[in-house]
Amino acid sequence: MIRVPAAARLIDAWDAGLAQHPVDRALTIVGCYTDLDRQALAALSIGERDALLLEIRRRIAGDRLSGICRCETCGEGNEFELDVAALPPTAAPPDRIVTATVGGRSLRARLPNSFDLAAIIDAPDEDVATRIIVRRCLIDDAPIDDEVVDAVDGAMEAAEGVAAVAVNFVCSACGAANRAPLDIASFLWTELAERIARVVEDVDILASAYGWSEADILAMSERRRTLYVERVRR
Repeated sequence: MIRVPAAARLIDAWDAGLAQHPVDRALTIVGCYTDLDRQALAALSIGERDALLLEIRRRIAGDRLSGICRCETCGEGNEFELDVAALPPTAAPPDRIVTATVGGRSLRARLPNSFDLAAIIDAPDEDVATRIIVRRCLIDDAPIDDEVVDAVDGAMEAAEGVAAVAVNFVCSACGAANRAPLDIASFLWTELAERIARVVEDVDILASAYGWSEADILAMSERRRTLYVERVRR
């Protein structure tokens, strides 16, 4: 399902993603590396979507994932490193429906997808966003009170795999305990932007040196393009 896109396709996806909300941008990234259409991608649960993003990242950069988390108390940047291979897989049921028990009653809810994330873009805080998600995803009739929201949200989180992973750390500057969600979509987007910058630099170097068109340069394999760039830099 996952394939390495041509450089031109990757740049087109990056160019489109610059103007998109992160929810849409995540779909653009997955769409660039798969043959799934956008509607099908948007219908995936967030855990399924993030599992695809994580596998894409493994294919292009390996299992070690390192970055920086900002302390919520003092703003200090704290480095972290994760083994991608050790992260939990999605535990989503085949029908993407989970069950929560509230007061002895079982309540069914579908797992949230990108359409649901789009519905909470303007939510004022996390509590409101969670209630909106539960209201949208709850299949059985029940009041959206705190008990139901907590139970359904917990059942969803347990089935979401990497989408529910967080980085726990103690700030090296102030000692505050922090918990930062692992946003694999944003992480991968940052890495892709860095890769695109290198490709664009290669195009600039080769176009200036040989007068080749962007299309011709991007049609080359990465190895071949690198060989020419190294030759120009000698």
